[in-house]
Amino acid sequence: MLNSIEAHAKTVFQVEFNPVNNQIASCSSDSTIKIWDSESAELINVLDENDTKVNAISYHPSGNYLASCGSNSLIYIWDLSTLKKFRILEGHNGTINTVKFSNDGDTLISGGADDNVIVWRNVFSNVNPD
Repeated sequence: MLNSIEAHAKTVFQVEFNPVNNQIASCSSDSTIKIWDSESAELINVLDENDTKVNAISYHPSGNYLASCGSNSLIYIWDLSTLKKFRILEGHNGTINTVKFSNDGDTLISGGADDNVIVWRNVFSNVNPD
C-alpha cells in the first residue's frame, strides 16, 4: 500500500482518476467531493456546495469537468477551473446512483432509484469543454 487517505467524515462511495493529470476525486455521504494529488495524497480542493450525499462522480475526458449525482435527483456538472457548478441536470425522480461520461465526452448517462437510465446528449452545447 502506497498511501492511505483518511478522506471523508462518512462513507466514501466512489473514487475516480482524472484522465489527464495525477489527480483523483472521491465522493462521500458527507456531501463533499474532494480532489487529491494521487502521488502525494495531498488534498487539493473540496467541492462542498452539495445539498445531498454524493453517490457517484465521473470525470469528463478533458479532465476539466466532473459530473456528480446523489439523493436529491440532480446531476451537477462542475467546472474544475472555477470549482463551481457549471450545469444542473434534472430528469430523475429520486436518488441517482450512477453517472458516467462517454469516452468522447459528448454524452452523459445516469441511473437512478426511479428504475430509469437517462442518456444526456449535448451537455456542453454552445460550449467547448476542452
